[in-house]
Amino acid sequence: MGAAIAVTIGAKGAGVLSVWESWWGRLYLAQALFVLLVLVSALTDRARAARPLLPGRAPAILLAFSTASSEAALPLALENMERMGIPKHIGRFCAAHGI
Repeated sequence: MGAAIAVTIGAKGAGVLSVWESWWGRLYLAQALFVLLVLVSALTDRARAARPLLPGRAPAILLAFSTASSEAALPLALENMERMGIPKHIGRFCAAHGI
């Protein structure tokens, strides 16, 4: 691919790259707008909705990170879910499916 680009630039001059520069610029601008408008708003909504659940999940998260194993934190996470009022069968389903 690099050789084909080099041959094209050698034959037609560096002006050929101006088309690509314009295209890449528009692509990066579109990606930046997407991140700023869509992803940031979605993440802030999710963070606001998940904020009440964080105190119940904090011990399991700390255990998972300190032991580098989510499997070690599973029993603690299930206990915390039950304490928060989530039925046992739903907690086990979520844990089994990685939700």
